[in-house]
Amino acid sequence: MEHKGVEVQDRSSPIRMKGTGYGIRMLLPEFPSEEDLLDLLQRIPPQAYIFPIGEGVVLDFQSRPCSEELLVKILQSVVWPRGFKVLAWLSTDSRTRERLRNAGLRTDEPSSVLSSVAAVSERPETLVLYNSLRSGQNIEARGDVILWGHLHVGAEILAAGSVVVAGRLKGLVHAGSEGREDVYVLAGSFETSQVRVGHRLCYADNSMSWWQKPVLITLEEERVVVRESSFTSGMN
Repeated sequence: MEHKGVEVQDRSSPIRMKGTGYGIRMLLPEFPSEEDLLDLLQRIPPQAYIFPIGEGVVLDFQSRPCSEELLVKILQSVVWPRGFKVLAWLSTDSRTRERLRNAGLRTDEPSSVLSSVAAVSERPETLVLYNSLRSGQNIEARGDVILWGHLHVGAEILAAGSVVVAGRLKGLVHAGSEGREDVYVLAGSFETSQVRVGHRLCYADNSMSWWQKPVLITLEEERVVVRESSFTSGMN
């Protein structure tokens, strides 16, 4: 399986997730009922709201009307229990926008987003995946890649940008595949024999002190540097 686009979504859910320079933009569809939409939001795994890259979530209702009841339920059953930061609540529906403003919620693009639009637009968007990759599955991306799952033996991620594997990193990763050196690899559990960063290759085995631990791998002065990380995703 190979993906060369800039956006991947869970095909079982009409909710679209777009990786951005500030975290995740969540595009909520018009057609499900409010009850079904709430169910779809609750099905998204909690680890999807942990952001090693970026700041938080922008919830975009697009043209979908949002009742007060739905807004309260989203806050009570999704936002507050999972503790993630909502940067903005967007809508093109005038009544929904007024309802959001009356609730004291931000309804315009955050200033931090606006100030970085030019820089973000120059790079491909982040590719976000919500399934583990198994042997024979290969991902190729022109930007960063975030995998909320495990990268099994025989699977591979090739990214021009940085790579985050929230679970076990057992397959092959090449961050900075086009020669960039300002990239990194972040893994929830390092369990692979080699990783590439830029043009450099790092070999490892289970004798390393950071084996099966969260690690951050960077390129510094043309050397691959591996550090234990405090990153936790909740995946075993």
